[in-house]
Amino acid sequence: MPTIESSPTKDGMVQSYLQSSWASLRTQTGTQYRAVTDNQRDAGAVFVFYDVGMRGTSFGMVRAFFNFDTSGITEAPASATLNFYGYYRNDLDVIAVAADYMPSLTTADWQAIRGAEEEFAASDGAGAGTLDSAIDVKVYSEKFTSWNPDGYNTANITATGLNSLVTEDDWQICLMEYDYDFLDIEPPVASNLTGLYWGDADSGRRPYIDYTLAGAAVTDNAT
Repeated sequence: MPTIESSPTKDGMVQSYLQSSWASLRTQTGTQYRAVTDNQRDAGAVFVFYDVGMRGTSFGMVRAFFNFDTSGITEAPASATLNFYGYYRNDLDVIAVAADYMPSLTTADWQAIRGAEEEFAASDGAGAGTLDSAIDVKVYSEKFTSWNPDGYNTANITATGLNSLVTEDDWQICLMEYDYDFLDIEPPVASNLTGLYWGDADSGRRPYIDYTLAGAAVTDNAT
């Protein structure tokens, strides 16, 4: 089956920290970003943080972004999977949604999830801003139901994602936390991370798409 590795100079993560409420964390622009060019892995590539201390309530979060060059796919695959090599921590469930951050990643791309503007604006920590079934949000993968911190993790690409593989030359995704960020549910007091390897990792640990093209139709000419 053909595979496509992520573009190593276009991976990265955007983070937002030190917000006093879940709604402000989810709706604001990012406070810091890092385009990954030399760092092969991160323990907190996807990260959700909530703390109540002497200085009050503090929320933080990190979203990971990836780009795959899919210009060579000329027909929608029959099936495909999205694959990430895990690293160090596996505290969070994740899911891939369509992003729009090219040509480069900046703090403004904290909200570069295609079609999610209304949902982010409605964030209340009780599900009002959920991306589940949001009309304009394109969910590109099933939820990763488990996460191996020392091996590949695989999720099927959705029908929407399969169609976009042929219509998009740059297949851009945000790998985001599922149970809190995607569903807009305020997390419990905790610091939770999920780690992974980026596109500039050594061969055998890079993110990749694995796809299968539909077979040619067979005509029955028997008489």
